[in-house]
Amino acid sequence: MPANLPPQYFEAERLFREARSPQDKLAALEEMLRIIPHHKGTDKLIGDLRRKMAKLKEEAQRRPQTGKRGEAFSIRREGAAQAVLVGLPNSGKSSLLAALTHATPVVADYPFTTRGAQPGMMVFENVQIQLVDTPALGDEAADAWVPNLLRGTDLIVVVVDLEEDPRSQLEFILGELEKWRVGIRELRRDQEEKVGFVEKRGFLVGTKLETAAAQDRLAYLQGLGVRAQGISVARGWGLEEFSKSVFEALEVIRVYSKPPGKPASLQEPIILPRGSQVAGLAASIHKDLLQQMKFARVWSNQEKIARKVGRDHMLQEGDVVEIHT
Repeated sequence: MPANLPPQYFEAERLFREARSPQDKLAALEEMLRIIPHHKGTDKLIGDLRRKMAKLKEEAQRRPQTGKRGEAFSIRREGAAQAVLVGLPNSGKSSLLAALTHATPVVADYPFTTRGAQPGMMVFENVQIQLVDTPALGDEAADAWVPNLLRGTDLIVVVVDLEEDPRSQLEFILGELEKWRVGIRELRRDQEEKVGFVEKRGFLVGTKLETAAAQDRLAYLQGLGVRAQGISVARGWGLEEFSKSVFEALEVIRVYSKPPGKPASLQEPIILPRGSQVAGLAASIHKDLLQQMKFARVWSNQEKIARKVGRDHMLQEGDVVEIHT
């Protein structure tokens, strides 16, 4: 069967051949894999692309990239998901991290106080989400490793200082991310799909909301259609709402597994992508459970009577699921 590859595939292939850095090579391979049609005629090609991606990632792990100061950073992912904070110097990223987690980043009124990636665990209800603070954009030492961090994360949170012009900050930040071939779906400056770009979910948060002028600047941003939320770490404003916004932006649901004949543990949710089916839950619990599954019983929010469903049943936020084999 012929592959019948579209023109966009060959453009991404050209970018891969011309790429010099591992980040750009990996981005081009990801774009090729996204574009390529999936059928028998492309099975071998898809396998080749995945092997090349695996090889690039393995080489990166064996030989960490270093910045101009000889620094290299690696973040071990923890929790249900990971969200990365990006912004300009003194935008309030580190203060936000310190307010919502047990991390202790350096917080000061001079620029570039964050030198490496600083992770911390944020709790939203019964879900733990890893927040990662990064060096301020403009710190050249981070160019070698921050792009890979952004490409691999689940969510990017753009942090701007509402004491300054937030629109110019946003434009600069998005421009810097574009240099790394990283886009944010909800904050795109145009609707054109760009070959070789990794599109991530994300939103904007404005810090230092204490003054009327800052609140006016936030309203101005929101009036432009920007998905933006304001907070004040100093006064504790908007922190709970921020945690909720991060969870909602991840586009996931919480599902609770109930062993037959036993109660469900409502303190330990299983996190699944929105739109997941019972089959996805079974596979996430154990690789063999999906094959052994005969049916499932599902209790939706506040329902006392379970419904008997099959593996293609669509799950909703808060469902309790009992899988029978």
